[in-house]
Amino acid sequence: MTVFKNLSRKGRQHQMISNIPNKIYENWRNQLHRLFLLEEEKNQRIPHEKLLCKIWMHQRINREALACVDGKKLKVLHPGFLNNGSGPDFKGAIIKFGDSAPVSGDVEVDLYPSYWHLHGHDADTAYRNVLLHVVWDLPQGASKPQKPTLVIKPYLDSSLDEVIAWGWSETSHLLPLFAYGKCEPCLQEVAEPVVEEILRQAAIVRFQNKTMRMLLRAKQAGWEQALWEGLFRALGYKNNTWPMVGIAEHLNRIREIDLIDGFNRNEIIEAVLFGISGLIPKEIPGKAPIQVAQKISDLWKIWWRYQDSYLDILTPQFAWQMSGIRPANHPHRRIAIAAKWLSAPEFIFKLESWFVNYSDPNHMLSSLVSILDVKDDPFWSRFCTLNSVKSSANLSLLGKARASEIAINVLFPWFNARAMLSKDGTLTRKVVDLFMNWQYCVDNSTIRFAVTRMFGNRRSDLFKNLVMHQGLLQVVEDFCNKTDALCTKCEFPELIKRTESAAFS
Repeated sequence: MTVFKNLSRKGRQHQMISNIPNKIYENWRNQLHRLFLLEEEKNQRIPHEKLLCKIWMHQRINREALACVDGKKLKVLHPGFLNNGSGPDFKGAIIKFGDSAPVSGDVEVDLYPSYWHLHGHDADTAYRNVLLHVVWDLPQGASKPQKPTLVIKPYLDSSLDEVIAWGWSETSHLLPLFAYGKCEPCLQEVAEPVVEEILRQAAIVRFQNKTMRMLLRAKQAGWEQALWEGLFRALGYKNNTWPMVGIAEHLNRIREIDLIDGFNRNEIIEAVLFGISGLIPKEIPGKAPIQVAQKISDLWKIWWRYQDSYLDILTPQFAWQMSGIRPANHPHRRIAIAAKWLSAPEFIFKLESWFVNYSDPNHMLSSLVSILDVKDDPFWSRFCTLNSVKSSANLSLLGKARASEIAINVLFPWFNARAMLSKDGTLTRKVVDLFMNWQYCVDNSTIRFAVTRMFGNRRSDLFKNLVMHQGLLQVVEDFCNKTDALCTKCEFPELIKRTESAAFS
């Protein structure tokens, strides 16, 4: 019976396979290719903006004969670097217009020139450095573009179908060869121990700089205020550091607030922070969940009683950068966690105890998260923002990645500054040792881009610890940010070569 069952099963399997259409995978792939196309428009296929960005980044155009809509010739010396955040699509491009000297600026990519106005770029200060508007096509009868504009449709180096197929290939996801830095060939040849030592020293310099900034601020405002400003700056990273620091500068007026009946300390401080930040919605959204409506109502019930005392320190709403921010990093959530910290009993004492009592970096992060995160808030554990729908899963206000960044950029420099001022060598050694051996490595777009630009795709194992990350960030700050996309006059490659020669002489 078992044999017949097996035969029967095999027969069914064969029948199932025979029922699968031929070339089904190829059809799937063709459907995916269509994701790079918008719907047909007047019998023309229009590529998606994502594909246009790939075309520009890899310069899949006939570069020798380019001209703007107004007829002026242009030469792309560097297309710039893809910007995954808010603002123009490419930063730091270098373009030569006609016989003029090359200029550096940003590039925006759109389907049509009219999108410059339709998308509000003309009124957005984030786009003031755009020197070239790259578009797919110029519709017949369209008005003259405001900005220097390049239509790339006639300049494609292959047919649109071939470019679409390339857009899904692995090649299109790699950084173009011309986007590698001038140091990339050099760093591929330099012995790894030399690279590691240089980056280790750069990381120490970075840590010392953060320590000195913390020490200077502590001398001006006191240790606690310096810490609070550092914490708020970390919560605002990277788009909203200044609004958060602006609020932190007035915490002495917020922490000493008088309580009112019917609300606890956390609710009052949270409402005041939201009020000062200008982030309480003026009206309750029509389709808002009942919990959101109640939360906004409660914030207003508290804030209207206190607002007259803080009119001189209100933050204008336009100071906040909302576009391109993940819901988990939204200012609403950052204000909420800040309120939790400010209202928590002995919050700073808990941080001090955390540092003094723990010595194993493997366990320090989890214990820090237990101090910084809040998991049981009835509203914020279910709603990302004051205008979001309810989440089916519990939401954390602060995860491991942000807690680790706070340790690296705020807490360790703060403890180190205190140790330096008190000339406590034991404490200094402890904090430096913790920094150098911190296990949790926070990855971000700057790190990934810098690794690829400096080392290609061949040295990723070198950057799996915090010290290498911090060293790389310092190199970017000291060298990459001081030059242009072509690495003009950058001395880093030559300095590396000299160091290796001296090391092996």
